[in-house]
Amino acid sequence: MEHQKHFFRAIFLLIVIIMVYIFARSLIFHPETWVPEAKEMIRSHTPVFGNLHGCNGCHSEVARTRAEGEHKGVSCEVCHAPLSTHAEGKKKIAPMVKNRSAKLCMRCHQQLRARPANFSQVVVANHLSENGIAFEPEVCIDCHMPHSPKL
Repeated sequence: MEHQKHFFRAIFLLIVIIMVYIFARSLIFHPETWVPEAKEMIRSHTPVFGNLHGCNGCHSEVARTRAEGEHKGVSCEVCHAPLSTHAEGKKKIAPMVKNRSAKLCMRCHQQLRARPANFSQVVVANHLSENGIAFEPEVCIDCHMPHSPKL
C-alpha cells in the first residue's frame, strides 16, 4: 500500500508530460501558430519546379506523346530545366533547356541488378555494338524519341 502512491504519482507525471508534449508539438508544427512574417515570407517565394500540368497546358502534342509512351510517369523537369526558367504562368520567358545526353538516359536505363527486372535496362556497350553505333554524347536520341522511347 505504501508503494502504491508512488506508482500513481509516476503515472500522473507521465500523463502530464505526454499532454505537454502534444500541446507543444501542436504549437510548433501547426502553421496557424506561425508568426505572420514567416507565413508571408513562405507565400512570397516563387515555386521553382512545376508539374506535368504546367507543361501540358502549352505543349499538348508532346503531352499526348508522353502519355502513350514509357515515360508517362517521368516529370518533364527530369530531362529539362525547372519550369520557372522557361515560363511564368502561360508566358514563355526563355527557351527551355533540353538535356539530350546519353548520360542522362543511362541514369535510369543502365543495367543494374538493383533495378526491377521489368524495367527497361541496357548494357550500353553491348546495345551500341549490336546496332553498329559508335558512342556519342547524344547517341540515345538518334534512335529513341525521348518523350516516348518505344516509338
